[in-house]
Amino acid sequence: MGQTSFDIEDLLFKQLQGTLLPEEAAYLEAWKAEKPGNTDFFNQLTSPASLTKKLRTFADNDIEAARKEALSHLFPTRHLYKWWAAAAAIALLLTTGAYLFYKQPSPTVITQTIIAPGHPGAILTLANGSQVQLDTLQNGVIALQGGVRARIVNGSLHYEGKPAGTLYNKMSTPKGRTFQLTLPDGTNIWLNSGSAVRYPIAFNGPDRKVEISGEAYFEVAADPEKPFLVSVANKTTLTVLGTHFNVNAYDNEQAITTTLLEGAIQVKNTILKPGQQALLRPDNQLQLLQTPDINKVMAWKNGLFDFEGASLREVMRQLERWYDIEVVFEGPVPDIRFGGKMTRGIPLNEVLEILKGFEGADFKFHMEGNKRLIISR
Repeated sequence: MGQTSFDIEDLLFKQLQGTLLPEEAAYLEAWKAEKPGNTDFFNQLTSPASLTKKLRTFADNDIEAARKEALSHLFPTRHLYKWWAAAAAIALLLTTGAYLFYKQPSPTVITQTIIAPGHPGAILTLANGSQVQLDTLQNGVIALQGGVRARIVNGSLHYEGKPAGTLYNKMSTPKGRTFQLTLPDGTNIWLNSGSAVRYPIAFNGPDRKVEISGEAYFEVAADPEKPFLVSVANKTTLTVLGTHFNVNAYDNEQAITTTLLEGAIQVKNTILKPGQQALLRPDNQLQLLQTPDINKVMAWKNGLFDFEGASLREVMRQLERWYDIEVVFEGPVPDIRFGGKMTRGIPLNEVLEILKGFEGADFKFHMEGNKRLIISR
């Protein structure tokens, strides 16, 4: 096929998600027609009959064996080694389904309501208090403030120019929305759903300070002359110098969690190294974790749910934020731990079907309208 326009692994993953664009579907069809092996591979990955047959062969409910089995069947050829990242994501998605399928072939969820997944979007509050909805805006200038232009570029907000004074904007993502913006210094921020960041539209002082709530991932532009400071939920301040890190500061979580991927960051009096995680408890005590699961921390930014080891309450908090619902427990909350990963790009009812298939999931789901999810025994 010569020079490619698309990555095949991306197209295969989109095929599973049902999000292929027309031009991507056409390219995938051309790739399948190149040689029989491509078509066979595609059919193994997507055919319901083929998939069902493989799921039934997984013995003893061994999820690790199922994962290896799926990889060996779905990615058998030598030249596919470079597809490992996509293969792992797809295999995890499939083998989670395999595990649930084997445990309970016909799980029942008491809901017919289809709740769509979240998508990119935010509310920009300007310095004068006016607000701009960013869900459907096209590329171009959306606001002028004191000599500074706020511009949408390929779904991300950027700033251009220098203001005469100090003006602040606030970016908020409602439940069911995520968004990315680039600050005037080149720092990139990704906001998870139900989050917000307040920032000056130009950094004129001796430092660069922003305020956040909810969850955000930062890639901070290096500037040794101006430290980057993050005020987290009015409870603590992070000091940063050119680094990549994630902060989870939702009000309904048990701690403020800061995870460092690159560089250096100071949390209270502790300097984090790459790969470490700091948990700030409500009593202001700091706990340092040496080997957190970075993939789990970054799952939301990569379009995934990672429920490995998560309790029912923890899972439901994620679903509340992403699907913009309220979860109500009627009676005792079942003590169950989930596992595996899945895409965040599927409707809520499909997620509930998967959760209901876990061993020990002796509870029911019921939607009241489009916003209230009732969980009962």
